[in-house]
Amino acid sequence: MRTPAIKPGVVGALMKSLLSPNSGLTPKGAILREGMKTVLALRSKHGEAGTNLTDIDKYLDLLFYNEVVG
Repeated sequence: MRTPAIKPGVVGALMKSLLSPNSGLTPKGAILREGMKTVLALRSKHGEAGTNLTDIDKYLDLLFYNEVVG
C-alpha cells in the first residue's frame, strides 16, 4: 500500500500512535461494548423523540467476526 501523504520521517511516530494501547487501533478490531453503550445513549438522547436504545446485542452480530478471529 502506498501512502504518499505520510512522509518517511513520521512513520515511527505514526506507528507508535496506532499501536498505542490507550489511543491506537483496537486489538483484533474488537467491538468495545462500553463504546457501543455510549453510542446508543447518544442516539437515544439526540435521536427520534421517545426512542430509548439500550440493547447492544440487537445491533451487534458477531457471527462472522468470531469465525475470523475465533
